[in-house]
Amino acid sequence: MSVEIRRDVLDAGLAFSVRVPRKWLEYPNDQALLTFAGDLGQPEGTLRPSVTWNVTAADVKAKAAFAGIKQNLLSLPDASLVTEVSGTGEFPHYSALVVFRNGDTGAAQTTLVHAQHIASGVGPVLVGALGNCGGAASVEVIQALSEVVHSTTVTLAAA
Repeated sequence: MSVEIRRDVLDAGLAFSVRVPRKWLEYPNDQALLTFAGDLGQPEGTLRPSVTWNVTAADVKAKAAFAGIKQNLLSLPDASLVTEVSGTGEFPHYSALVVFRNGDTGAAQTTLVHAQHIASGVGPVLVGALGNCGGAASVEVIQALSEVVHSTTVTLAAA
């Protein structure tokens, strides 16, 4: 069972909504618009799954903005790109699944990124969701985390 969370980002001229598991908790984060975390049935003693959403200024061209995301992901220690998908449409999007070694803990970590390139009235922005879980997470945990990350829906604010 999940719940829908909506945020208006007036200075970017848009609103977005996401679906998170009902038992997840929101965590204050000065570096993001929204951060939620909770249990997805991950192994005991591993990183609790979390998702952080943000809106950032973007390159005018979606392809260049997405190339920057990929470059950042591949610069992580021992990074390996497992899957990546991009597409066009009203809001071009880029998604990637990366496994890497956390530079602080040395532990394996899995990160899912989903970014949408929005040509809003104030200029191009990326609406991004960044999901994390431990490297020992099962396929089912990663799939559940992916559903949260990909639940991001964006609408432009009326002028």
